[in-house]
Order: sequence, then C-alpha cells, then structure tokens
Amino acid sequence: MAGIDAVSLRRTTSTPTPLATARVRSHGDWKLVGRYEQGVGLKEPELYNLEADLGESEDLAAREPERLQQLERILADYDAQMVAPLWGPDPRSRSTKTNVPLELLEQ
Repeated sequence: MAGIDAVSLRRTTSTPTPLATARVRSHGDWKLVGRYEQGVGLKEPELYNLEADLGESEDLAAREPERLQQLERILADYDAQMVAPLWGPDPRSRSTKTNVPLELLEQ
C-alpha cells in the first residue's frame, strides 16, 4: 500500500475504540479539527497552522482564539447548509446521542 503507514492501522489494545468522527475545515494556512467521540460528545477544537507545522503537532486553539472563532463560524455557516445526518451523531450538536444501533456499538 504505497503512501499508507500500515503500522497505524493495526490494533494495539484489546479495548474497543469508541466511535469517533472528525470535522475538518481548512482556510488558508489554518486547519480546524473538531472531534466527536461516542459517549463523550464534542471535544475541544484543535487549531493548526499548516505552513509552520505541517505535522499538526502544536495545537494553537488556546493561543489563537480569534482565528479559532473565525474558522468555527465558517464551519457553522457550511453546516447550516447541510441536512442532519440519518446515521450517527449530528456533528452540529454537542449531544452524545447517536443513531447508531446499540448492537453495532457492542461488536
């Protein structure tokens, strides 16, 4: 598999990973990452400057609150144009509820 790090694909623990989704929005050199975890809800957003930190190792959300708000507004405007998903959590909500059947979560 050219271009794919297969090491990151293998399971390292026997504990199942909670369902998670990520919402990403790039604007210029900046990237906003919002993560939702099943049972946890929407986690704190992460903000990266891709020109200075291509590997996304330094979260700048706390140091760049204005830029964070700007990208969150852009993402919210985009979300407002979309319909709510029929399957899984609604990424526009901070709710921990999901439409995923319980039997699938227990596999």
